[in-house]
Amino acid sequence: MRFLHALLSLAVLFPAILSAQERVSESQVMLQQMFIEANREKLLGNYDKAITRYNDVMKEDPRNHAAAYELARIYDLRSDWDEAVRYLKIAVYNDASNEWYQKLLADVYQKAGRNKEAASVYETLVQKSPGNEYYYYKWAFFLVKAGDVARAIQVYENLEARTGINEEIVRRKHALFIGTGDTKKATAELVRLVNAFPKNTSYRHLLAGYYEQLGDRNSAMQVYRDILAITPSDPKANLAIAGADVKESDDNEYLASLKPVFEQADVEIDLKMGKLLPIITKVVQTGSPTLADAALELTDILERVHPTQAKVFAAAGDLLYHSGRHSNAMVKYQRTLQLDKSVYLVWEQLMRIHLESRDFTSLARVSEQAIDLFPNKAFVYYMNGLAARKNGQMNEAADVLDQAFLMAGNDTNLKLDILVQLGLAHYALLNYEEGDNAFEAALKINPQSAQVLSLYSICLAGRADKLGKAATLAKSAQEIAPNQSLSQHAQGWVLFQQKSYADARQWLDKALPGAPNDPMLLEHYGDLLFQQNDTAGALQYWIKSRDSGNRTDSLDKKIKLVTGQ
Repeated sequence: MRFLHALLSLAVLFPAILSAQERVSESQVMLQQMFIEANREKLLGNYDKAITRYNDVMKEDPRNHAAAYELARIYDLRSDWDEAVRYLKIAVYNDASNEWYQKLLADVYQKAGRNKEAASVYETLVQKSPGNEYYYYKWAFFLVKAGDVARAIQVYENLEARTGINEEIVRRKHALFIGTGDTKKATAELVRLVNAFPKNTSYRHLLAGYYEQLGDRNSAMQVYRDILAITPSDPKANLAIAGADVKESDDNEYLASLKPVFEQADVEIDLKMGKLLPIITKVVQTGSPTLADAALELTDILERVHPTQAKVFAAAGDLLYHSGRHSNAMVKYQRTLQLDKSVYLVWEQLMRIHLESRDFTSLARVSEQAIDLFPNKAFVYYMNGLAARKNGQMNEAADVLDQAFLMAGNDTNLKLDILVQLGLAHYALLNYEEGDNAFEAALKINPQSAQVLSLYSICLAGRADKLGKAATLAKSAQEIAPNQSLSQHAQGWVLFQQKSYADARQWLDKALPGAPNDPMLLEHYGDLLFQQNDTAGALQYWIKSRDSGNRTDSLDKKIKLVTGQ
C-alpha cells in the first residue's frame, strides 16, 4: 500500500508523460528526485527525514499539492491534527478536483472532533458529485455528530428526492426521529416505506415491531393481520396474533392459544421463547404450579419440535424448579447441559438443587465440573467449598473457600456466605483464631445478620472461655430474628453449655420444627437428650444427624459410644 500511495503521489505531481520531443528542465528533474527521496524515507518509516524532504519540495514549488498531501498523511499518523489540516487545506486549495484530499481532510476533522467542518467538506463533495450517494450519507453522518439532526434529515430528504424512497434512507430518518423523541414522525417514516412497497412483509414487520415498542398493541395487531392477509403462513405474524384476543388476566387461555403456532417447526425458537419468558417470570414470582403446568404443556411441544435446543429444556427446568418440583427440574437441567454445557445459570440452578436436597456428594461433583468450565466464577468455588465442608473435608474446604473469597470482588452477599462457611470449617479443624477472624469479617459486612450471629455463637459456646461472648451473640440474634430456627438453636446451645438443660430443651424444641433436617441441630438435640439420660432418644437424633449429611468424627464417636459399634 505504501508503494501504491507513492506512485499515486508521483502521478499527481507529474500527470503527463513527457513525449520524446519534450525537454525536462534541470529544476524539474531535481524536484522529481526530491519527491522520490521523500517518498523513500516515508516508506522506510523515517518520518522526520521525509517531512524535511517534502518541505524542500514545497519550498521549490509552494503549490505542490502532492507533497502537501503526503505531509498531511504523516502528521495524521502522528495524531498532529492541526498540522494535518493545515497541509490538507494547501493540497485542496491547489487541486480542488482531487476528492481523496477532501476525504482525508474530513477524516482528520473527525479525529480532531471538528465534525461541523467535516460535514462542510462532504457538503462540498455533494455539490461537485450530486450523484454520489455515499457523500450524502457521510454528510448526514457528520451533521448528526455535530448535533445538527434537523439538517441531517434534510440531507436524507434531498437524497431521497434524487433516488426515490428506499429502506436505507427511511431507516436512518426513522432512527433520527426516535433520537429526537418525535415518535409520530418516526412512525410516519415506516408507514411511508410500507405504502411504497405494500407487498413487502418485512417492512410491515418493522412497523409492527415499532408499534409494540411504543406499547401500541392494537396498531401492531392490525399490521400483523395485514401481513397474514398477504402471507397467511407468516410464522412471526401468526405467533404475534396468537392469544391477541384473550383477556390479559387469563394466562391459561393465552397459553392454550399458542399451541398451534408452537407446533410449527418453521417458527423461530427465539420467537416462541419470547412468548414464554413473561410466563416463566410470573412463575418465578408466584411459584404457581397451575400456571407452570400450563406453560409446561408448551415446553413439551417445544421439546418435540425443537429437540436439540438447550434453551427449551432450561425453560422447562425453571418452570419446574420455581413451582417446587426440584427433582423433575434437575432432569431438565441435566438434559440442557447435555446439549449445551456453556449455560452457566443452569449449572448454578443444578448446584442449588443438590444443596437444597443435601446431596453434597453430587454437589461436589457438579461444582468441580463447573469449575473447569467457569474458572472465574466465585459462586462455583463457594459451592465446591461448601460441599467439601459438608463432606467432612475441612482442609480442602478452607482452601477452596479462601479462593472463592478472593474472587468474590464486590459481591458482599457472597462474601458473607463464604466467610460463614470458612468460620465453620476452621472451627471444625480447631483453628479457632482463623475461625474467629472469618466470623468477625462477616459481622463487619453485616453486623445485623442473625445467621452470622447465631452460627458464631454456636461455635464459641463450645469454648468455656468464650461462653460469655457466645451468650451475648445469641441474645443479639434472638432480638433480631426471634422466630428464626437458627437463633433459637443458638440460644438453646448456649444454655446447654451453661448446663441449664431444661431451659436449653425449651429453646431446642422451638428450633426443631423450623429445621427438622439440620444436621447440627439434630446432633445438638441428641447431645441434650444424652445429658438428660435419654440414651435411646440421643442415638435416634445422632443417627438422623448422620443421615442428614453430618460427616464429623465427633458424631461417629458418640454413636459408637452408645452402640458399641
